[in-house]
Amino acid sequence: LLSGIDEFLDQVTVLPPGEWDPSIRIEPPKNVPSQEKRKMPAVPNGNVSQVEPEPEPEHSGPELERTGRCFGGLIVDVKRKAPWYLSDFKDALSLQCVASFLFLYCACMSPVITFGGLLGEATEGRISAIESLFGASMTGIAYSLFAGQPLTIL
Repeated sequence: LLSGIDEFLDQVTVLPPGEWDPSIRIEPPKNVPSQEKRKMPAVPNGNVSQVEPEPEPEHSGPELERTGRCFGGLIVDVKRKAPWYLSDFKDALSLQCVASFLFLYCACMSPVITFGGLLGEATEGRISAIESLFGASMTGIAYSLFAGQPLTIL
């Protein structure tokens, strides 16, 4: 990490903090750093290393195997996680989780209600906060359905 920071600082011009006159010309560096180290492929930070990369383990398991049935992987996943569903709902009722739910609800709904009030004034009440809430809830439902996971935080 330190060698990366050193290499970065060698290649940039750092201005001192404080006010400086933009009409003053900043002189170019006396020597331009070599770009050859940067152009070498597969050598991080231009340092030559003889360490061979470790092969990645294959990502295979029962949850990633093809079942051949429609929604077969989903069924296997639900059966595998079934013992923990009750504890997940019990954990969601803790005070810290409820506080975060309420915070997220208020954080997501306050701009919608504010925009709905402004929209109601601009359209003389034809489109107002109720319509904005309905639109936001429909887009939230569509996002969570198409996001690819059931517990997506909006």
